[in-house]
Amino acid sequence: MKAYKVKTKCIVAKTDKLLSDFICNFVKEKDLELVGRAENGIDAIKLLLEAKPDLLIVGAELSGISGLDLAAWIKHNNLQTKTIIFSRIKSSILVDGYKDQKINGLLFFGDGLDEFSCCLDFVLQGKSFMSKQAGEILKKSGAKCEIFNNGKHPNLTPAEIKILWHVSSHMSIKQIAESLSVSPNTINNHMANVRQKLKLSGHHSLAKYALSIRHKLMEVEGTVCFKQDI
Repeated sequence: MKAYKVKTKCIVAKTDKLLSDFICNFVKEKDLELVGRAENGIDAIKLLLEAKPDLLIVGAELSGISGLDLAAWIKHNNLQTKTIIFSRIKSSILVDGYKDQKINGLLFFGDGLDEFSCCLDFVLQGKSFMSKQAGEILKKSGAKCEIFNNGKHPNLTPAEIKILWHVSSHMSIKQIAESLSVSPNTINNHMANVRQKLKLSGHHSLAKYALSIRHKLMEVEGTVCFKQDI
């Protein structure tokens, strides 16, 4: 009796139709079974529950719920689906999501087809994959913050320091979320963590604190860190 190879089931969730078409075609060329595609987070969740795919390729800029939040939802609900995020915007928050093992693969717009192919192979083998562009962000955020943060706030992550910088620039939660390519809910969670770590209380306490230390922060190649003289 002939044994048939079971194809890996994949869902693509991307708001940009042209990029979605490109990813879907690439998935088919890799001999994966495309079982659904979504343009927003809510439809993606429905597909995840119905199709129970092995792999989700999702845009960080997905409407309704960000790709990172969707990956966190998958992990929280103990689904077996592996997640690859493909983002137009290079964000340190996405790199943090990779480090926290919320996502299995991370690619940015401009990564070549070879990296995309390698990412698929790694993730489907149960390994993690970070593209060169993502690796550069990780390297910069780790090195720069180690140099400039002398220990006053050693428990703040690079993403949380960057949010303080944006808050001090009078940006709204929605604006910060759009600039970092995540959902407002993700920003709210980061802000809550910062308040807890810094023991801040009150609705406007974070904004007041961010403004009070803005002169002590500096931005280096997209990474925000504390200056040496803190």
